[in-house]
Amino acid sequence: MDGDQDLYLQVLRMFVDHTRDDGAKLLTLLGEADWPAAERLAHSTKSVAASVGLKALSEASRELEGLLRVKAPPESLQGPAQRFVQLLDDALRTVAHALAVLDGQADLLPPLVVDQVACVADLQRLVRLLRAHDGEALDVFEARSGSLEVALEQATFVALRKALSSFDFDAAATQAELALTQLQA
Repeated sequence: MDGDQDLYLQVLRMFVDHTRDDGAKLLTLLGEADWPAAERLAHSTKSVAASVGLKALSEASRELEGLLRVKAPPESLQGPAQRFVQLLDDALRTVAHALAVLDGQADLLPPLVVDQVACVADLQRLVRLLRAHDGEALDVFEARSGSLEVALEQATFVALRKALSSFDFDAAATQAELALTQLQA
């Protein structure tokens, strides 16, 4: 490995080590109405996630940070906080598993487990958005791609990602429907 790859892997390891408990911390801070500390945590996660290429997590962190900065009412924080926690958990699980594979320790980990019911719901939403040619489909896919990649057959996931990256929403909808069939079989 060259130096850049080594550095990137070190940054990923630090990401896992330093954010492992941040989902639970955020929920505790929100429960205590400690908006400043919750805002700092969201800000920190936003920066770190962006630096390692976790765009959806960085965006969710940015949204949450903005709401906390303006002291938004607690009920308006629920959805963004849940999205933050879900994306963080997905990222941590996926990155930790990938690092274990690279370290030759994958056999010591339980297999990646995804919430199949959530994946089915995500795919159903994705199909609706794609059939409507709604650009939000790209955001939904990006936000849930970690779980979908684990849940779907590799060829189906790759074809879905390729169709989306080409903005071929009809082909992507067909692939998402195929993925739904595979998950529900």
